[in-house]
Amino acid sequence: MGDGQAERSSRVAFYSVLANLLVTVCKALLAYATGSSAVLADAIHGLSDLVASLAVWLGIRISRLSSKGFPFGLYKVENIMELATGLVILMAGYEVVRYMVLGPCRKALTHTLPATGVLILLGGAIYAFVRYEKAWAERLNSPALMADAEHWKADILSTGILVFSLFTASVGLALMDRLAALVIVLFIVLSAWKLIRNALRSLLDASVDYATLDKISRVVSSFPRVKKIKSIAARSSGPCIFAHVEVILKERDLRRAHELTERIEEAVQEAVPHVERIFIHYEPEEKGELLWAVPLDDGKGVISPYFGKAPFVALLHFEPSAMNLTGFQIKENPFHILDKGKGVKLAEFLLGEGVDRVLVKESIGDKGPGYLLRSNGVVIQVVHASHLDDLIAQIERDGGGS
Repeated sequence: MGDGQAERSSRVAFYSVLANLLVTVCKALLAYATGSSAVLADAIHGLSDLVASLAVWLGIRISRLSSKGFPFGLYKVENIMELATGLVILMAGYEVVRYMVLGPCRKALTHTLPATGVLILLGGAIYAFVRYEKAWAERLNSPALMADAEHWKADILSTGILVFSLFTASVGLALMDRLAALVIVLFIVLSAWKLIRNALRSLLDASVDYATLDKISRVVSSFPRVKKIKSIAARSSGPCIFAHVEVILKERDLRRAHELTERIEEAVQEAVPHVERIFIHYEPEEKGELLWAVPLDDGKGVISPYFGKAPFVALLHFEPSAMNLTGFQIKENPFHILDKGKGVKLAEFLLGEGVDRVLVKESIGDKGPGYLLRSNGVVIQVVHASHLDDLIAQIERDGGGS
């Protein structure tokens, strides 16, 4: 998450602090006006909400800091705040049970209908703020803001309890008030458990969801020079994702391998939101054979003077140490009939086959197909033989030398 997103998270969290302060003061005034112990209990509960919102705001403010002792930043502070908020919601549920279910019978209340109207308006305002905060939490991938939004949802439920409580008290049905409180407390506990579970998963470095891992894997595998993904793991830390990928590359040149991994990292960060860092460990491919490609004019072995226009291509398999031919295939080039891009399409096809060298009668090094092949570590060699049999004999005689 960039500085702009961090600033936006901090601003939304601060709005939550102000909103909690206003709601708590409003409920305290209603408790004084009506004499309702339930409203008073919820005002006390509001103080814990205020503390939780302050903790979220402070957590976001310091989670972006880093130092020598914390080189990866303090992103997990947000997860700690998420855990703390979940625990506070459990405390809120306990308070509702204690004051509204197990508490003493209440005396006759006053100003219940006006107070009910104020609470309904207050619940509507809280609901609007929840939608606002949750939208920003999803956009910024902030667990702290998401936890705070869930906390506000619990406050909507408790406000609903108060509305029901005041209404039933005004018609003498206090028992229904207590039964409704038990139902709402169950929802509060479930909400708190979800937050605590998510926070603990992140704090214990549990893996991100399968869909995210699969998306990272597909991006990495889309590079033709990636032979195999040996392992892949990713974990959440606050709003950010840290990924570790171990791959085998069809590349033995260290400089080109390093450049390739940098391109892979950029592609993953562009395709998968909130990937803060991706660490790629690569190993060169241990090849049991070499695969060379030769464009052909026909299926009988006549070497074509062209690359993309060649209707066939021969794939030659050599044993690396002695450069003995172990087998070959002649495949049709389905791209030779295209009006444009036939050479690039053939180059992409050969990369997919895993070729190590392309033997051509014309130089393509300064053209699109040549650039694509070279950038992926494929050697391009100009040859003068006219027939595939002569070329194979020359390769075996020279030991593969160019």
